[in-house]
Amino acid sequence: SLLLMCSAFAGVTDTPLLLSAGDDGDISCWQTAKGVEKPLVPKPVSTLRGHGSIVTSLSVQRLRESTSAPPKSSSQLLSSSYDHKILLWDLAVSAEPIGNYLSHTNYANQVRWSKTDPNAFFSTGKDGYILFWDKRGSKPSGGL
Repeated sequence: SLLLMCSAFAGVTDTPLLLSAGDDGDISCWQTAKGVEKPLVPKPVSTLRGHGSIVTSLSVQRLRESTSAPPKSSSQLLSSSYDHKILLWDLAVSAEPIGNYLSHTNYANQVRWSKTDPNAFFSTGKDGYILFWDKRGSKPSGGL
């Protein structure tokens, strides 16, 4: 049986998506509905495959149009895994990753978007490092 490791809400469509990932390395996209008591479908509407091991975290990018506006979900998703990789997905474009970031020497256990820079994110790993990234590059831009 599948062990769920993480989940995230992605409000990128008229019927928002709930994302879940587990120990099979897949990310499942579940369709939800506004004002409906029962789930729309009993199975995922799509599955994102790119990791070779347990997915440890998901982070949906939240963008602000101004400092006073509430954050809105974008279609960009980051995932981290025991396979040491961080993958970038665009849920509006493809079920294939659009970016692959590999620098942790052990598994990547957390990934999060910056709240102030739409191109920046950070990751933490079992190797004891916090790495800072710019999604436009392939190597970390810094770290601790």
